[in-house]
Amino acid sequence: MRDSLPKNATKIIYEFPLHGGAATDVRVDSSSKIASFVYSNLTSPGSVYVYNLTSNSTTVFKTMNLDHLEKYYWWGKHPFRSVEQKQSTGNVSVPAFVLKFNENNKISKPSPIWLNAYGGFNVNMLPKFNPFAMALTTFFRPSAYVLVNIRGGREYGRDWYLDGRNLNKQNCFDDLISACEYFILEGYTSAGLCGINGGSNGGLLAGAVSIQAPQLFGVGLADYGVHDTLRFTNFTFGPGWQNDYGHKENGTEILSVLKWAPVYNVDKIKYPAMLITTGDHDTRVSPTHSYKFAAYLQWAANHISSHSNPVFLRVRELSGHNIFSLERKVDAFAEKVSFWAVQLGAIMK
Repeated sequence: MRDSLPKNATKIIYEFPLHGGAATDVRVDSSSKIASFVYSNLTSPGSVYVYNLTSNSTTVFKTMNLDHLEKYYWWGKHPFRSVEQKQSTGNVSVPAFVLKFNENNKISKPSPIWLNAYGGFNVNMLPKFNPFAMALTTFFRPSAYVLVNIRGGREYGRDWYLDGRNLNKQNCFDDLISACEYFILEGYTSAGLCGINGGSNGGLLAGAVSIQAPQLFGVGLADYGVHDTLRFTNFTFGPGWQNDYGHKENGTEILSVLKWAPVYNVDKIKYPAMLITTGDHDTRVSPTHSYKFAAYLQWAANHISSHSNPVFLRVRELSGHNIFSLERKVDAFAEKVSFWAVQLGAIMK
C-alpha cells in the first residue's frame, strides 16, 4: 500500500493490480532479478505470481482453485473509527476484514462473531486465505469471522506500530473494543455475542479487552498470553519485550502498564466466559502468566454469585509456545470452537 511505504522509499516502480487481499511467501532471486509471491484473500487461496524486474511485470505461475467455493461466502473490508479513550489525539480509522457465509453483505440478525487480532511487535495480520474462518462460518450459521488490523502491528507503516506500543499500548485495546462496538451498531452482532481470540501478545489482547469491556464480550479465548506485564522481565524472553510493554526501571512506563495489565485489573464483577490456554513447556511466554490470570479470574467469579461465567485453564502437556502437530492443532481448534459456540449459543448446521 502507498501509505505503508517506508519514509526513505524513493518511488513506486510497479503497482500490483489486485487489491483487498494479501501478498505472502515472498521469495527473491537477486541474481535473476525475479521475485515470486502468493496473492490470496480470505476466501481464495489465490495464485503464485512471478515479478520480473527487467520487464517490470508480473505473470501467473500457478492458480490454486477450490472449485469456486468462494462464491458461497461474502467478505469485505470495514474501516471504522476508533475512539481513543485515554488520549485526545482524535479518532483513527482502523480496518477490519469480515468473512461470513452467503453472498449478502449483512447478517439478518445479530449473531455470534469471532474476532481475531494481534497488535504488537511489528507483526502483520493479513487478510490472506483462511480455511479456519471458512470452516467456522460454514458450520455455524449465521456467524462471522472478523480480522481486525489494530495498532501495534505494521500493516500501515512504522507509525501504526509505534501508536500501539509501550505508553500507547492502550490504543490496541481501544481499537479492538471499538471494533466490537462497530459491529454491534452495524447489526452483525450484539453485546455479549462477541468472542475474541488471540495468541501470545494476542492472548494478552484477549485478556485485556475481556477485563476492560466485559459488557461487550461473551467469550475470551486467550492462548499463551503475556498477562503479568509488570513482572514479565523475570521469565524466559521477557527482557526483550520491554520496547512494547515498558521498561522495568522507568516509573512512567510502569504506571502506564498498571492501567491495562490483565492480572492487576481483575475486580469482583462478572466477566466473559474465559478459556485460557498455555503449554507446560512454553519457553517463550512462561505458563505462569496464564496460571496467575486464571487464578485471579476464578477468584473474582467466586466472589460474585453462582451466575458467574466459567473460567477454564487449559494446560497442554508437552507443549511449547506453538503447536506443530496437525493432530494437536485440530484438537486445540476443536476445543476453542466448542467453547465459543456453547457460550455464545452458536448453532452448528
